Amino acid sequence: MTTDEQSGPAEAYDRQRFLKGAANDAGLARELLAAYVEDAPTRLAALDAAVQAKNPAKVAQWAHSIKGMVGVVRAGGLVEQALGLEQAGRAGDMARVGALYPQFRELFHQVLDEVAAHLRELAAAG
Repeated sequence: MTTDEQSGPAEAYDRQRFLKGAANDAGLARELLAAYVEDAPTRLAALDAAVQAKNPAKVAQWAHSIKGMVGVVRAGGLVEQALGLEQAGRAGDMARVGALYPQFRELFHQVLDEVAAHLRELAAAG
């Protein structure tokens, strides 16, 4: 069994990088995380609609929007996946979007769960 298997799945959201980027300011961190938790589902719903409608321009637009939002919380792997969707959308390659999207959605939800858990912990700490 490898070290990764023993410790469970890797975190998709880098708490330490995020906190460092927020100057270790717990109030600012709570504000940014709360905004993420509130806004992320809305942006994902818009991206879902663009994928369902097979609208590459809207896929690119919403993937770009999500990429920026995810960058704020320092979820690098999700930033890279959003970039892949954005590029596929800009290229009009809906087959590529369809291939990338399931893994993107899975990681998106993992990041959202991790960010929400961190927000709860910060809120409880005061």
